Amino acid sequence: MHVKEAILNRRAIRKYKVKEIEQEKIELLKQALVWAPSAANLQARQFYFLTGKAREKILSVFHQDWVKKVPLIIIACGEKDSVIEKFGEGADKKYNPIDVSASIENLMLQAVELELGSCWIGKINLDETKRILNLPENFNPLCAVAVGYPAEKGEIKERKNIIEEMK
Repeated sequence: MHVKEAILNRRAIRKYKVKEIEQEKIELLKQALVWAPSAANLQARQFYFLTGKAREKILSVFHQDWVKKVPLIIIACGEKDSVIEKFGEGADKKYNPIDVSASIENLMLQAVELELGSCWIGKINLDETKRILNLPENFNPLCAVAVGYPAEKGEIKERKNIIEEMK
């Protein structure tokens, strides 16, 4: 599959089959996260792959019922200390979301190639997520990603013209 095809076929999937994801595919998703660019190559991010009992434990942080049927939930965190050390106080608020976003886009495109569906979830209880996962103080959860075998195609939504050419 070409990158362009993956980009055009990626959709937010909210209905999943009851089917576990093979370990080989999970490893490819992990690689996609790792190889994304990051500010000053600090790689100041951490991703928690939750399945089984760990997945059950985290469900209370979501505001969406459909998440309860997702086989894999990934919690995306920014690591603030190294970013602050490199760029100064408050830099984590800028660079952690950018770095995590780059990784998630890689993951979502890899998921398309693997015939998996995914959905980026921004609305989660971040404080409760940090508590349940017992995250280190310097790790801040930013969002989550649902991944699984899609039970729907996903809606094709119209795109706005967001490009302005200047010469």
